[in-house]
Amino acid sequence: MKLGMNMLLWSTDVSGPQYEPTFAMLKDAGFQGVEIPIFDREVEKYAELGRRLGELGIERLAVSARGGGDNPISDDPAVRAEAVAATRTNIDSAAALGASLLCGPLAAPLGVFSGAPPTAEEKNRAVAYLREVAPYAEQHGVTLALEYLNRFEMYLTNTAARRIRAPRCRTARTCSCTCTSRRTTARPRARARSTGRRRSPRCARSTTTAGW
Repeated sequence: MKLGMNMLLWSTDVSGPQYEPTFAMLKDAGFQGVEIPIFDREVEKYAELGRRLGELGIERLAVSARGGGDNPISDDPAVRAEAVAATRTNIDSAAALGASLLCGPLAAPLGVFSGAPPTAEEKNRAVAYLREVAPYAEQHGVTLALEYLNRFEMYLTNTAARRIRAPRCRTARTCSCTCTSRRTTARPRARARSTGRRRSPRCARSTTTAGW
């Protein structure tokens, strides 16, 4: 097991030089890795951040999320296309960072609700989206870890039993909303499966709880 720190405790953007003392402090404290938030499309800055973290000997994971403007299960094709574009850019940034895993609520929007349980059509849209982005992740050596959340944050997947199953996408389980670090126990290239028994490329299964 490796110990890592979720940098969302500091900011949604920790790419600036002002965070270098924080990274050095975490390294000195014994943390072996960090989870870097990626909520923009500025790929180049993550390459520079990855270089600095590499010099410190700190491993990297990445975290992102989809929202209302890039909702993978929207009934609007333009919004679904934006979800694909956003996730592909997140994958580019993760690869530039040197992160082999990109986690978070990526298969459905965070904080967006329909007022009803997920429909079969919404589940199908999520699977179609994953089948589109997973080969891109495969090409870049990045695994997508799909985080399911409680029903106050997301309505598509709230439990492991309702997860989206797809090759090269993993299921990311967090112990709480305030956990300071994560532990990833994963079988590389494992076939993750979900409700509906559908699959798509570059999705495997992982577990994230407190630790790394």
